Amino acid sequence: ILSVNSDLHAVRFFYMGDDLAEISSCIYPISHLPEETIRSGREGAFWNIGQTDSIEENRGSEQMALLYMPVYTLDGVFSGLIEVGMQMNRFMSDMSIVKSGMLCGYMTDTNIMYYTNENREYAFGEKEWSSYLQEIRTYFSRYGASFTGTLGENGYTVYGCTKPISSIGGQLFCVTDISETVRQSNMYLMICIGSVVLFIMLALLITSAYTSRLLRRMYLLIYGMQQVEHGNLDVHMDPGKYNDEFSELSRLFNQMSEALKVLNTANAQKQELATRSEVRALQNQINAHFLYNTLETIRMMAYIGGNEPVAQAIAQLGSIFRYAMHTSDTTVTVKDEIENIRTYMKLMELQLDYSVELVVDAQPPFLRQEISRLSLQPIIENAILHGLNPTGCSGRILLRCAKDDEDAFTITVTDYGVGMEEETVNRLKESLSAAQETEGMSIGLQNVNNRIKLRFGDPFGVYVESIKQKYTSVILRLPLCR
Repeated sequence: ILSVNSDLHAVRFFYMGDDLAEISSCIYPISHLPEETIRSGREGAFWNIGQTDSIEENRGSEQMALLYMPVYTLDGVFSGLIEVGMQMNRFMSDMSIVKSGMLCGYMTDTNIMYYTNENREYAFGEKEWSSYLQEIRTYFSRYGASFTGTLGENGYTVYGCTKPISSIGGQLFCVTDISETVRQSNMYLMICIGSVVLFIMLALLITSAYTSRLLRRMYLLIYGMQQVEHGNLDVHMDPGKYNDEFSELSRLFNQMSEALKVLNTANAQKQELATRSEVRALQNQINAHFLYNTLETIRMMAYIGGNEPVAQAIAQLGSIFRYAMHTSDTTVTVKDEIENIRTYMKLMELQLDYSVELVVDAQPPFLRQEISRLSLQPIIENAILHGLNPTGCSGRILLRCAKDDEDAFTITVTDYGVGMEEETVNRLKESLSAAQETEGMSIGLQNVNNRIKLRFGDPFGVYVESIKQKYTSVILRLPLCR
């Protein structure tokens, strides 16, 4: 076997017992082997890396890679061990060819074998790698498969990594000196940091100068606003020669000051008009009370004179007048509004040659809902005068309350009179949608629509549907109060 494979150092058989003499240089009693080796061999084949040759004295200092395999008799009795040995420089021959500044080797739990470069050069100055083996082993024990650390008093920076080889019970390792690479990296890092610091300082100087100019202009704007806050509307801001945001703000500030002057003038005029209106309203209220009291006097005179129909008519007119005169509360219940239009219809029948029936379809919850005062009376008046009156016959007006959705309900007033042309309906819808008074359109409907929108918002208001010679429906959409 040795003649065939020159890399092998020895092939030996260690037999059990000491009763036989050594037959040749390849057969020995097993007592030449350590007890630990014999115990491991009984359990099966195993490698023993980094051990010395215990048979040949002159090679005792050589590190060996030894493979032990057990031998059994035909009866299965352990009879000895076969040892195949190879010198480590041949077992790991490729690892001995490494670059300067690099350490490669094999490491077990108890031993470490290594190679530097092929000329056995020193790693750091006058110290060989062997001086740092214990530090390297400590790094691998602490960090595992790879590490970056410093060695020795001078702090050489190295990078190490390992590759376990389970079949022989150890691990390959390689450690490289990266001190120069780290030095260059640190130099480049310092250059980058210096450049960044210089750039930041330059940016701060530019920003400081620009910010100082902006702050001065901002403080001028703040001063102007404070002057306006204290009532000085004659302050004027100079936009300057720059066409930037502060120039735009200065121009807008000047426009605001001029607008405030106009608004103040208009406000003073409105205040004067409001004062005059309050005086007129007070006078009208006094006149209204005078007229109501006069009507009540006439009613009593008619009643005393035996003219009961006239007295009753005057009483109904007084009721309507009193209902319209209440200015302290602009909203009433649907029930109150319906009672008022019933009284109104009784007075209207005195003017007509025919009768008009009011049919109310409203559940109690709807009768308790709020509605603006005098919202239904203009609609009933239009239904009688423009819907039923042209027919000259008795008619019926239907008032129905219904839920529209979770937050709204509708009051629909329908007369079965002459109806309207489609063009007229469309013009009326446009007028209501624009929320403005249009000449030739119903002022009463527009007034009711505007009051609802002003009080409750855009989703609510008045809507109209009509078919010529069939019917006209006016729909009030109102918020549903819970």
